[in-house]
Amino acid sequence: MTKLLSPKIYFVILLMLALFGLASAQDGPPPAGGAPPDDTQSAKRPNLLRILGISPEQQQAVRRINQRRKPLMEAATARLRAANQALDDAIYSDNVDESVFQARLKDVHAAQAEVVKLRFTSELEIRKILTPDQLSRFRELRQRFQQANQGPDGRPRPMKGRPMRQLRDQMRQKPPA
Repeated sequence: MTKLLSPKIYFVILLMLALFGLASAQDGPPPAGGAPPDDTQSAKRPNLLRILGISPEQQQAVRRINQRRKPLMEAATARLRAANQALDDAIYSDNVDESVFQARLKDVHAAQAEVVKLRFTSELEIRKILTPDQLSRFRELRQRFQQANQGPDGRPRPMKGRPMRQLRDQMRQKPPA
């Protein structure tokens, strides 16, 4: 089951980070002193906004989706954290009660399902905004990302944050004019 979910999870993470970057990639005040920002890091990586050709209207639509989703996701993740804590408390209590454990486990499953549902629903909404050409380019980028993060045995390498951090940093940068 883990093997079936891994590519989906990578896709969701990649898409959500990319779209978060789109939503936060707004024109801000110019850098202090009028100096251009240091783009030495971004010069090494392709600009996903340019590659996908996201229009300003699409960026606005993504922002609206993210604005609607944000409070729902915050509440769902808070419920998941609370459910995990309650399960942990049930497991490590002085007197373990199997029925309490099962109830807390069920709560964790329900909270996880809610978080996943919100993520995939949001992903679907954003997917509807992409043109067929953008979707094709995104699929190609996703495939390259997955291949770059495979070990010699073809299995995904453990994520230590670096590839995602690079993507997130790039998506936070102002898109070129």
